Amino acid sequence: MNSDNTTSSIDNPYSIGESALSVGASPPIDEDENQAHIAFSRMSVALLLVLSVVTLGIYIPLWYMSRLEQLNRIKFVDKLNSTPFIIILVLYSISAAITIISIVMDFSVSTMQGIDGIDRVINIVGGITILVQSFKIKRMLERYTGQPYSGPGTFFFQYLYLQHKMNSARPMEEDIE
Repeated sequence: MNSDNTTSSIDNPYSIGESALSVGASPPIDEDENQAHIAFSRMSVALLLVLSVVTLGIYIPLWYMSRLEQLNRIKFVDKLNSTPFIIILVLYSISAAITIISIVMDFSVSTMQGIDGIDRVINIVGGITILVQSFKIKRMLERYTGQPYSGPGTFFFQYLYLQHKMNSARPMEEDIE
């Protein structure tokens, strides 16, 4: 103990000190933060589907990015990062450009097969990334509402299912002050 009756981190072997937080450790979750005031953006699932089709899938990562701030307000250990969604946005933009170019241009069969192969790889990488992020959001929403959400619904309908659930999401009673 110091002479002023305070315990320093040297005297307390269980203290994490400031250095642990500066090295990249996750900050503790603020349990006093009130989740009752998270207002998720409401959107028609039909409109979301139409926008996804009309934009050739480019709206999908934009939808996720537009909800990041709201979702990251949920008391949850892991937070969402915008990087995967930015990468998906770039990949899906490339895929849309490939689709448009292949429709407009008259390519040979071998060239079309190569272009199609590149487009498939882009869609597989983007689809797997979206799927992983969708299940992370599912867990966050389950924590927020205290209710289980459908795994198959999340798997097959991803952002459409999540938007449907966000349209009616309410916090657990214990989180309302």
